[in-house]
Order: sequence, then C-alpha cells, then structure tokens
Amino acid sequence: MQLSNVDQTAGTHPRDWLSRDTSISLPKFLLYFATFFLPLAIVLSAVAWWAMRLDAQIRLDRVEVQEKARIEAAQKILGRGLREISTDIGVLAENPALRPFLSSPSERTRGQIIEHFRVFGEQKGIYDQVRYLNASGRELVRINYAEGDSQIVPGAQLQDKSNRYYFREIWNLDRGDIYVSPMDLNVEHGVIERPAKPVIRLGALVYDTGGIKRGMVVANYLAANLLDQFRDVMAVGSGEPMLLEMDGHWLVAPDREDEWGAALGTQKRFDLRFPRAWSAMRRLSEGSVATDKGLFVFSRIYPLRPAGAASARYRADHDYWIIVSRLASGSLPNSGAVRYSSAMFAYAVFLFVLAIILAYAAYIKVSREVWQRNLQASESRFRAVFKEASLGICLTDLNGLILDANPALTSMLGFEQAELIRVSQTQLIHSDDLSRLEGFYRELRGGNSESCTADVRYLTKAGQIINAEINLALVHTASGQPQFTVMLIEDMTPRKELQERERVIQDQLVHMNRVGAIGEMGSTLAHELNNPLGAIANYMAGSLNWIRSGGKDPTELITPLEKSLNQAKKAGDIIRRVRGFLKAPEDEVGEADLKETVSESLGLVEIQSQRQAVKIVTILAEGLPPVSVSVAQLEQVLVNVLLNAIQALAEVPVDQRRLEVSAEQLETGEVRVSVDDNGPGGDDLEQIFEPFYSTKSEGLGLGLALCCTIVESWGGRIWAENSKGRGLVVCFTMPATGNRNR
Repeated sequence: MQLSNVDQTAGTHPRDWLSRDTSISLPKFLLYFATFFLPLAIVLSAVAWWAMRLDAQIRLDRVEVQEKARIEAAQKILGRGLREISTDIGVLAENPALRPFLSSPSERTRGQIIEHFRVFGEQKGIYDQVRYLNASGRELVRINYAEGDSQIVPGAQLQDKSNRYYFREIWNLDRGDIYVSPMDLNVEHGVIERPAKPVIRLGALVYDTGGIKRGMVVANYLAANLLDQFRDVMAVGSGEPMLLEMDGHWLVAPDREDEWGAALGTQKRFDLRFPRAWSAMRRLSEGSVATDKGLFVFSRIYPLRPAGAASARYRADHDYWIIVSRLASGSLPNSGAVRYSSAMFAYAVFLFVLAIILAYAAYIKVSREVWQRNLQASESRFRAVFKEASLGICLTDLNGLILDANPALTSMLGFEQAELIRVSQTQLIHSDDLSRLEGFYRELRGGNSESCTADVRYLTKAGQIINAEINLALVHTASGQPQFTVMLIEDMTPRKELQERERVIQDQLVHMNRVGAIGEMGSTLAHELNNPLGAIANYMAGSLNWIRSGGKDPTELITPLEKSLNQAKKAGDIIRRVRGFLKAPEDEVGEADLKETVSESLGLVEIQSQRQAVKIVTILAEGLPPVSVSVAQLEQVLVNVLLNAIQALAEVPVDQRRLEVSAEQLETGEVRVSVDDNGPGGDDLEQIFEPFYSTKSEGLGLGLALCCTIVESWGGRIWAENSKGRGLVVCFTMPATGNRNR
C-alpha cells in the first residue's frame, strides 16, 4: 500500500509527529463570526422588535378601547344632561301660565309667571337664573337661585339684554327651536361673576294664542354640575380628562388654572400646547393620535344638537366640544425599555449566549481550515522527509508487513521499492534477530509498549549483513486502537567500523602510554636490575675461585648459590612486572580484586618511589567488593596516577614526601579510589584530563586523558581536587560487581 492510500483521519496519519501551524487568523475568525451571528442576530432582533411592537400595539389598542369607552360614557352623560335641560326650557316656553300675561299683562298675571318659574327652579335645583324677556330684550321676570332658595329680582334691577348675543340668536329661531349657548362664565353687569360660575344659556321663543312672537324664556344652567359628572366618569381611567371648545380653549383641564381661557382672555389653549394632536382633532371627529407628548384619544360632542331632538332646528350644527383623554408618553405600553426591561435583559442574555456558541462555531470552522491547511502542508513535508531522509523509513502493519518504504531504505537493502511493498520484515532480518523483532510486534499489538529501539542485522539483496539500529513507533486510530507502525532504520555498519578503528587506535595509545611509563622508569629499572645481576656475578665469581683453589667440601657452595638464586628471582620479578605491564591490555571486563591490583600497581612504581624517597601509605577499607573492570586497564590508570603523584613530589623536601592510596565503597554501590599527595597542588584542575595538556616540559599530555577515557568506559568518572592541607587528590570511581547497570 502506497503512502497516498494510508488513512488520513485526524490523529492517525504518520505525519502527525511533524510540527504544525496552529495559529488562528483573527480577521477570518471575525469574518466567520460576523457571517454566522449578524444575520441571525438581525433576524431575531427584528422578530423580537416586531413582537414587542405587536405587544405594545395590542396594549395600546386595549388602552385606546378603554379610553374610548370612557369618552363614550362621558358623551352619554353630557348628552343626557343637555337633553334634560333642553326639555326643561321647551316646557317653560309652552307653559299655559304665560298665556294670561301675554293677552293681558298685569301684576297678577306677572305674579303667576314668577310663581311658576320659582317652583320650577326650586324643584330642579340646577339653574342659576330663569328669565322672561319681551320682544325688545327687556327682562320682565327674573328669578335667581342659590343653594335651593329662589330670589325674585325687583323690577328696578331688571336689565336690558337686547345687546347680548344670545338674545339676537334666540329671536331668530323658529317656533319649536331650542337655543343652547356655548358654555361660558356668568356675567353680571358686564363683569364676570366671582367666584367663576360656568353656565349654559338655553332659550326658546314664546308665542301668544294668535301665533305672534311675543318674547322668550331664558335659563342659565349651572354647568358645574355637568362638568363634575364629566370628571367623575373620566376619572375611572388612566388618562388625563379634558373637555375643549372648538377653538381649543379648555372647559376641563388637568390644571384648573388652564380652564376658561376664552372668557378670561388668556392664551392657555390646547392647540398651542399640543399642536400636532390639535391638527388631527381638527380633521377628524373622533379617533386617536400619538405624538411625543403622548396618546390622545378624542371624540366630538355637539351640545347644540342633543340626541333625541332631531326634529328641532338649532343655532349652528357645526358648534361642538371635544372630549379628550391624554396618556402621557411615560405611561404608554410602548413607552420603551422600562416596561420591557426584563424581556430585553433576557434577550440580551440570549444574544450573548448565542454569540458565544456562534463564536465557538466560527473558531471550530477556522480551526478546521487551519487543520486542513496544516494537513496539506504536513503531507508535503512528510513526503519530502520520507523521500529525502538519509535514514531508512518504512510503514508496516501490526504484523511487520511493509506498506511503504522510502528511497534510503531501498538503497540500503539493494531492493526496488516495488520489491519491498507487501514484504514481511521477517524476510529481511537475520535469523538470529528474528525472534526479538517478532516479540516487539507482539508487545505493540498487545498494548504493552508504544515504541521500542534495538540493534538488529538486515540482509541485503546481495546477501550482505548490515548492522542497523531500528526505532519502531506505534500509530493509533482516532479511537485509540493500534493501526500501523513507523520504523526508522539507521545503517550502523560504518559507525561500528569507525568505533572498531577508534578502539584499535585507543589500545595503541594505551600501549604507547605504558611504554612511555616504562621509559620514564628506565634508568631506575636499569639500576635496580644491575644490583641483583652484580650480586649474582660476584657470587658466581667467588664460587669459581673456590673451585679453582681446590676446595674439597661442596656444601660450602650452598650459601653463595642460594643468594645468587634469590637475586635472580628478584631480577626476574622486575622483568615479569614490566613485561606484564607492557602486554597489550585486554578489553574484556571481569571481576578484579582491588587490593591485589593496587598491590601489583604499587610494585610497578616501587623502584621509582624508593628512588624518590616517597613514602606510600595504603588505606583500603575492609570488605571491598570486586570491581567490574578490566584488570589491565585498572593497573594502567593506577600506574599513571601514581607516577604523576611521585613526580609532583620532587619539589617537596625529601623527609616530607608522602603519598596515600585509599579505597572505599560509596552509598551508590560504586567503589572510589583516591590518590592523595602532599605536593604543590594545581590550578588548572579542569584541564589536566584534556588531551595534550601537560605541566611537564617533556610530557605529551596523554596519560590522564587516557585514564579519563578508560574510567568513563567503565561507567565511572575521574576528577581532581586540591587536598585540604597541601597537595592534590585524584579520585576515580568504578562499578562494583552486580552494580554495573545501575
């Protein structure tokens, strides 16, 4: 299966280990958020606004209906009152008590009229005056009423009303017509009566038996009673009740100071204070109008055209009053955020939650685009890495079947790519490593491991063996199930050959170092060998002289021969030690007895120490375990460190030269060896283990560097530090047997 056929589900593609760009584009996020949120917010806001407007309109319509019902009730009250007083004036004008006075005027017949008017007014209790005027406009009878009592005005106080507007208008009526004046304040002797007394004047013509117009009956109706009834009816609702004249003056106003502007000559008028509402009231006989000042519900009433008297003719059909109920803007159902504050808050919370949800949706969309972009970029990067990598890379199933292989692997094994596809790894691995690789795949399939690293041997197409290091990693599906593996294969053959060459060179350097150490001890060794050899020569010469002199007892030769043998053994020990030290070291790590190795190493430097008069003290802890090192390498390290210490003591007085060798086991299980001298010490302690660094003019600077390499190959470490008193301490650690892998 080719790479292009591998499932690219998120989280399962083998390229997921590559780096990716996870940055989110803020402009694109805002664009998607605006695309998601704004249309929906606009539609929802429009619906919410429409719902609130509809609810407000329903509430407004309900209030308007209620106010119209109040106005209708007020119309009925005013209409009923006007009908009653119109009937009253008609009865007075047609009363038979007037006929005798008209036919034969006298005090007696005039008294009959007075009595009739008095009884009428006292019984009704709603009139301020009742008068009879003759054809010239002169009052002939006038009765005033106050608090249920009647007062007959004397003849001297009767007035001429011929110049009053109502006299002229009544006189021009036809028989049967009733005159109803505009509501006005009562005027006496040309002055408005105080306290102000609103009245409606009603009049009807009086005819004699011959049908001749002889005079008129005029009554002043106390309109305060009718206005009080109007206020009582209108007080039931929530609007401000008003009653207007047709020219815009108030008859009833929310503020009593605004009433009767026409009579008092003030400019307190409805049309000036509410011009927009007044404009609608002038055009329509009834209805409602909403302005910035509130809602105005209104209807006209024609006081000069009372209901139920359609057969009569009136002064002017176009005269009317206007009943108004005003609801201020703040009290309207659609007065704004106050009424709908809870709903608006809930809607704002809803929009906020919606914005969060849609922002998350926009984030997911942008993230998905980023992921898709990364997927494409990662695909390109992975293909480039897969193709150009110097390491061999292959994808395998969970049984080791190769799904894809890169050019580096095909070149490494000598196969074409098509030859490797669908081939099992077991066919390419050396038979000795096969069981280990199969064990790795079992662990991966069983979930016991996610990855593994091992050194195995591959077989090329030509049959050659390649040493390789493999790194095997498991790839999961989105649900966490194992899907396939990625294997990185590095050809270790060149590296191992290089390591082998380095090891040979290092062994040669170690051997050269040993030879150099023996060279440093050459003169001393020659002197030490010369002593036993000279002694042997002397003993042998003496023995020969004894034989030549004719000595008879052979037992006399035993002593000189034994001494010669001892000197020969001594010389042989020196040579043996030198030959053993010069012998190429064995790399094989074994169990070394530290006490024995230290003793052997001290024997090698014993001649040098004696010649330099250095006193060597050995302090080895009891129960030291065997150490897991090469014995030859350990001797090399000890001899190098000891010789450096002995040479450093050359500047110390002879009687003070001292060298201490100690060993102990640490809590970590390692064994530490310390070589402590009382020489001059050192300053460049970090450099003494570097190659070619030496404080001796004839030194190469390789001794301690090789010691460092050897100790680190054991898994230990070596360092130097100044002694607490005087001198230098060189320490190194070694793993005890059983702790090497710790």
